[in-house]
Order: sequence, then structure tokens, then C-alpha cells
Amino acid sequence: MWMQSKSGVWHFSGETIKPYGKISRCRKFNFGKVIFLNGDEVEVPPENGNVCKRCLRSK
Repeated sequence: MWMQSKSGVWHFSGETIKPYGKISRCRKFNFGKVIFLNGDEVEVPPENGNVCKRCLRSK
């Protein structure tokens, strides 16, 4: 499932860290930087949406 970050980039959602919520799956490829995700999960990101290239590769 895909979710959007604060910056508007779509990431593949990973695990949930309480109390913060969902984090992106690409964090392990992003020098350990945690990316928190907002909003509802969707099956497919929008056609013209800005999609994280690391998440596409790791999916």
C-alpha cells in the first residue's frame, strides 16, 4: 500500500512505529533516515504523483 509523506512524495508503506504511525519501506536505503507517512493508504499512487524511486526498486 502507498502513502504520502509531508513533502508530497508517495512511498510504499512499511511498519508502524507507535506513537508516530507508519514509516516508509525505503528508510533502510535512505541512510537510516525515517520518513513518516500521512493520510490514508491507497493501492496505487496517482498517475501524475511524485513517487519515490527507492520504494519502486525495493517493492
